[in-house]
Amino acid sequence: MLALAALALIWSQSVPGDDLLWLMIGLAGWLVMGIIWLVRLILCLEGGGRPRRWLAVAPVMAFAVLAMIVADVPIKARFELSRADFDAAVAQIPSDTRSSGDSSSEATGRIGSYEITSWWRARDGVILNEANGSGMANDAGFAYLPDGPTPRLANSNFENPQFTSLGDGWYAWTASW
Repeated sequence: MLALAALALIWSQSVPGDDLLWLMIGLAGWLVMGIIWLVRLILCLEGGGRPRRWLAVAPVMAFAVLAMIVADVPIKARFELSRADFDAAVAQIPSDTRSSGDSSSEATGRIGSYEITSWWRARDGVILNEANGSGMANDAGFAYLPDGPTPRLANSNFENPQFTSLGDGWYAWTASW
């Protein structure tokens, strides 16, 4: 159960922003397992016995999962598995295209393990919207910006974008609307 809760949390962080459903499932699992762990610790200490080695598993796992999330390992690892598909999709977009992508575009639909709903061309780059990240409050996706993000990217539909570098000109982003 602890491993499943950990996997749910890790999966929730493998998209730009958060996958709220998996985040809630993971947090609920960790809450239940934390209560069980605390009860077992209390019972072990009240019984006069020494704490068993298995009691260290949950805190060590919690630290490891938290460290991976803070270091952006889930999204970087999942994106890395899809990077070749993203590179190929962006290469298919004509450089003079000015409007958002449509369903016939190579840059919409499934790219690697992500669902891309639309795209738009930015100065010297492409912004891709991902279907599962950041829930209802924000937009999220990926951006190919070889020269890096600039404040000029912000507009009325792309407010306060926050970027996380994924390497080689790729970024995960979230933006409010």
